[in-house]
Amino acid sequence: MANHEPLTPVPVELSLNGPFWEIVRAAFKRYGLNPNDLADWRALLWCLACGPEKRAGGRPLKWDAWELSKLRALVDLMHHVDPKKSDARCCSDLSKNKGKFRFTKGGSNKGYYEGVDPGTLRRKLQDARKPAHAQAYEHFWDTSKQSNKES
Repeated sequence: MANHEPLTPVPVELSLNGPFWEIVRAAFKRYGLNPNDLADWRALLWCLACGPEKRAGGRPLKWDAWELSKLRALVDLMHHVDPKKSDARCCSDLSKNKGKFRFTKGGSNKGYYEGVDPGTLRRKLQDARKPAHAQAYEHFWDTSKQSNKES
């Protein structure tokens, strides 16, 4: 995980003042990003560019940058506890609601991937490990660390 780099100030022209910008402010909040950091503007654009994927028989699970990073982090934690566990087994356990890891104090992942096909989780895990997602994964851990410090 990379160290959090210094804040890159946002130019005045990009300020989010006024009711018109409420939806943009909400997007920054949803992804845990700082609207006053220009680097987070780029991360937000990347997150919004990832569209949702529908799963049969249920609500759509939005596979944005945050969700891909969360899946990868859960599997990485499972490997840390049991290095011999395969990715396929980790995805199967997550699908059966056997994940016991939390990223924030008091938070729960119970049932989050329950019912999602293990094959889908495995394919999404491969996507999450692509070099194009490395920055989002580092940002995920930085945000998780900050969240735990604030709790």
